[in-house]
Amino acid sequence: MSVYSDEFVMLAVGAAAFTDAFLNASVIPILPRILRQQTCVSPDQIQYWTSVSFATVGGTGLLVNVILALTTNSRHFKRQAFRAGSLFMVAATGGLFLAKHVGVIVVARALQGASTSILWVAGLGYLTAHVEQRVLGVAMGLVYGAIAIGDILGPIIGAVLYENAGWFAVMRLLLVAVAVDSFLRLLLRSKPEMPPHSEDEIDPLLQHGNIREETSCADSHCSRRMESALTKSIQPRDLVASWLAIIVAGSIRTALESTLPIVISRHAQGSISAKGGIILALHCPAVLSPFLACVTTMAGPRYVTTGGSIVLSAALVALPYYRGDDGASSGAFVALLVTAGTGIVVLTTCHSTAFSMFVKSSEIEAHTTGAQERGAKSFAWMSTAWNLSMLSGPTLADFMMENSDWETLCFLLAGLSVMTSIILACTWRSEYA
Repeated sequence: MSVYSDEFVMLAVGAAAFTDAFLNASVIPILPRILRQQTCVSPDQIQYWTSVSFATVGGTGLLVNVILALTTNSRHFKRQAFRAGSLFMVAATGGLFLAKHVGVIVVARALQGASTSILWVAGLGYLTAHVEQRVLGVAMGLVYGAIAIGDILGPIIGAVLYENAGWFAVMRLLLVAVAVDSFLRLLLRSKPEMPPHSEDEIDPLLQHGNIREETSCADSHCSRRMESALTKSIQPRDLVASWLAIIVAGSIRTALESTLPIVISRHAQGSISAKGGIILALHCPAVLSPFLACVTTMAGPRYVTTGGSIVLSAALVALPYYRGDDGASSGAFVALLVTAGTGIVVLTTCHSTAFSMFVKSSEIEAHTTGAQERGAKSFAWMSTAWNLSMLSGPTLADFMMENSDWETLCFLLAGLSVMTSIILACTWRSEYA
């Protein structure tokens, strides 16, 4: 496998996506315990500092997005920024597990936010610019699949290791994952960029033969297949709807992630491993990501995401009725979390894929006309949606848990999902109505 090949770029970006997801997910079930044992935060302040640490990830990401959008429009700078992201991962991992003061943990979470933004802006921007359009749907599916594996393995492995071997064991495992990721990033190389050309510049040997005719037919057929569902007649309101859907779904996810370990402790007094299993239930539907990415390239995001947001709303309405006092209610709670996780994955994967296909089409047009690539700025907008959700979700969760209760939070999140379903039902209609 050549370091210039599409396959190696998919491998490197996929490994980075897995490492980033694994690092973030492994911290979720153990963060309250780290705050209590390593930094001596009082029990009544655990929810506050947990929410602050989650919101810090999003707030830092917003700032990094602006910097990346202004500096990474060329493929070379995308690659260099992508490589630098591994340094933030190393610093974040060390800070989280060696901190003796809550401020250090907040800084470490800020570094995690910077690393995630680099992945979404520079990493996905580099992937989109590098791979052929006919395989972009597959590439995005593989990246989301890698994120799914990280989301699934992170909570349970992090919780079990922490409970049985301490936080140094978790730190060593994460550092090994970051080392492998960093090595793959360093091996990345860019294909030589070809200047834009016109029909008059085609090799004369191809102008009067079957080779040129067959090649152009194959290329145009592939282009039509990939563009027919997503890149024709897209309206600005469609992209805005996708942006809002990512914010809402991400906010619901981060709100649940920042409150579930504490809610479980209050109701069921579960172990850290049990909390990791609860987070696993929320994350496990992410295995559907590659399939959903392919569906989106063929049929668009409208119908599947409208249905997904309705299912998510129903699960959120039912969640507060869990009390954890018997096996049946615990099983129902886990099933509802899996259902909610499915709705979240449908919204985030489908609309991220739709956005990526639009960006790829725009970059092809820019390359043909010789205009400046704007992929980094486009992905910065998508990453901004993710970071806004990481900022708003924990902030909303902390406010509701302090001033109201878990039931009201779930009902409010369900209301946001219902409003999102209405917006999605009225957009992305051009090609699919």
